[in-house]
Amino acid sequence: RYWLDEHNGYLRVATTGIKNSYKMIDDIYKYDSKWERFNYLTIFGKDDNNKWCEISAITEGLGEPGESMKSARFNGNKATIVTFKQTDPLYYVDLTDPYNPVITSELKISGFSVYQHPYKDNYVIGIGYEAADDGRTIGYKVALFDITDKNNIQQVGNAIVFSDEEYYTPYVLRDPKELFLDLNNGIFGFKMVQHTINTKWSD
Repeated sequence: RYWLDEHNGYLRVATTGIKNSYKMIDDIYKYDSKWERFNYLTIFGKDDNNKWCEISAITEGLGEPGESMKSARFNGNKATIVTFKQTDPLYYVDLTDPYNPVITSELKISGFSVYQHPYKDNYVIGIGYEAADDGRTIGYKVALFDITDKNNIQQVGNAIVFSDEEYYTPYVLRDPKELFLDLNNGIFGFKMVQHTINTKWSD
């Protein structure tokens, strides 16, 4: 729901998917067996006839080969985008000039954020999954990112990880309204449900 945004008369859209090429053989379209993932950020504006048209796009640089986009968040003249396959690149995209969006920074960490929430002016809360070196998810992760310097975004402190063997999926990943945010006291939180296992058996 946060991959589509309107700002100052421009429409910004983040998209991810799979594409492949095809060619004509014996008057029949034949698709190649090579599938390719794509991650795009596209900006639309109004032309002289007041119709929407594409004015710019980032079609390269968002994710390594095989990675798909997991979350995106637009906030004024910036966007933060997460892709994932085995590691989590968090990208900062400068949207100051809608005709020339620019990726200015990339942070590679384990896991990936499914939901991003702006915190104050220069921070982003990332909530999602922790992952092993092979890309296998091993728990739920909460991290805070400092995006003050668009050329050098950083993870602030140590991320909090909850084991998926002990906890159910946080509701905030399904409904962002589950996030509790207190700017005055500098705290945020959300509900976690813990597994309970009864190992006692009786006749």
